[in-house]
Amino acid sequence: MSKTLDPKSSASTNFATPAANLKECKCIYFIRYTIQLSFFLVLLFRTVSEVHNTIHIEPMDEDELEFIQHRYEKESKTYMFGMNILMIFVVGVPLLLALIFFFSFQSTRIMFVIFFYALCSTVSLFAIVSFMSYRRSLAKIKKDLKEKTKFVESSLITEKKYMPLNNTWHFYLSSVFKYSIEVSEEDFHHFEVNDEVNIEYSRYSKEYFGYF
Repeated sequence: MSKTLDPKSSASTNFATPAANLKECKCIYFIRYTIQLSFFLVLLFRTVSEVHNTIHIEPMDEDELEFIQHRYEKESKTYMFGMNILMIFVVGVPLLLALIFFFSFQSTRIMFVIFFYALCSTVSLFAIVSFMSYRRSLAKIKKDLKEKTKFVESSLITEKKYMPLNNTWHFYLSSVFKYSIEVSEEDFHHFEVNDEVNIEYSRYSKEYFGYF
């Protein structure tokens, strides 16, 4: 006796198979990415654990303070120049929009409303940009000038490279702050890989002073 297949049950079986395969693929991808992430975290932990750089704080020398002072003066001029340009934008854009709406609608009321809202927007933008720019550079340099301290970090030489194009010698370091430094030819031949060098940089603005 022949068995009659139900079309509905056959169709449901056919549609269930791709869904199950898709779910299985998602599980495989999730397991794969989890394993890769675990390996990455283990490698990162081992890398951080192997770096034991010692950092201590010392007062700046006179020439380093002078360097930071010149840096502050230069950054101040750059900051003020940028703020002056931005101030022209703050006033100019609302005025231009107000004139466009005035000539389009021939209405003084619309012109003043557009000018007011546009000015509020540009002034808010100016305040945010000026504050963020100040915090990013000038505030840190100013704090260095106030406290007059620097970091002295002991790090290991991981690689030595000579750059024939520029005729310069470089050390690659285990420091998180400074990936590589340019050194003299004498020091390049004097130090070897895994030797320890000390690098000096300002505490807040991270201005590099030198090595020894």
